[in-house]
Amino acid sequence: QLDQVFAQAGTSREAYQKGYLDSKVQSRLFEFLRTNDPEYLAVSEGGSAYYEQHLEDYKTPNVRVKHILFPTVNQKTGQPLSEEAQKEAEAQAKEIYEQLKKGADFETLLQQYSNDPGMGEDGYIVNQETPFVQEFKDAALKLKAGEFSEPVKTDYGFHVIKAYETMEYTPYEAFFPGYQNQKWNELDSQNIKKWTDAAEIVLNQEVLDRL
Repeated sequence: QLDQVFAQAGTSREAYQKGYLDSKVQSRLFEFLRTNDPEYLAVSEGGSAYYEQHLEDYKTPNVRVKHILFPTVNQKTGQPLSEEAQKEAEAQAKEIYEQLKKGADFETLLQQYSNDPGMGEDGYIVNQETPFVQEFKDAALKLKAGEFSEPVKTDYGFHVIKAYETMEYTPYEAFFPGYQNQKWNELDSQNIKKWTDAAEIVLNQEVLDRL
């Protein structure tokens, strides 16, 4: 029956197993290359030079922010919380905003109420090109250093945002991850083609059947 399923999908058990094995091998190999191969390691040096040569291309308003998030969706499943829970999230965000207006310390409140495990100690760099929802970007970019926002509603919940630093240019730390991934992906594609052209593929059916 399983072979019939593969046939209906236009493939075969052997082709599927080979593809699965190849993807696993490639993933592990690329992880090794990115920390050991001179071509991959040179991307860092090349990124610095490229950034300096094209600095004017990255002249755009940037702001470093942190935010306190009160979710209106389940952060594991993405499903909306109950209407009551969403109202409670909005009320909490408004209460935090009122405390900040009275002089409460943002960092202290952040430690107590933070619901964004992906935010590091330095917060986020935000500009119009960064992958945040538009409402968050618009609110963040209106702030001056030291200012905080009223609660901002997005698909994720209610955010109270504080600006820590405004910048005229996209900083290197925000530029480099995208540059690095682009260059690494280019090297990956080149290597896949090189290996495919040179490879003599031999299947070990006993090993494949155990996957």
